[in-house]
Amino acid sequence: MAEGNLPAARRAYEDSRDIRKRLAEADPSHAGRQADLAVSHERMGDMAVRLGRTEAALAAFQAARDIYGRLLARFPEHPQFLLGSVVPDIRLAALEGAEGRAYLERALRVLTGLEAEGRLDARRRAWIPVVESALSELDSK
Repeated sequence: MAEGNLPAARRAYEDSRDIRKRLAEADPSHAGRQADLAVSHERMGDMAVRLGRTEAALAAFQAARDIYGRLLARFPEHPQFLLGSVVPDIRLAALEGAEGRAYLERALRVLTGLEAEGRLDARRRAWIPVVESALSELDSK
């Protein structure tokens, strides 16, 4: 995708998602495989956004969010799953505008909670002002 060859990138992402889906279905209790599948859905959503396919993007990000929801039901304090769940929330909020406020609020709660506990790395700490800014933009509209 970075090289601009969207058709090839799309095929690669679809192949990756299909493989990860088979692995996740073969062992539904394997949390790592479920998380990998969520990431594949996120990549498919990013691709759909680049291609202007909003409905496909929404569906992909929602699929990722659903997987993280199931993982967090089993492992509610797992930092990687908490952080992973923030990504589809931010992407969904960007696509849904004002209707996406709840996604941003949840993302901010997760990020600030992890920050308060000292479990947020510097790269992801930078997400906090981005989410706060997006919320401020919604407030100003």
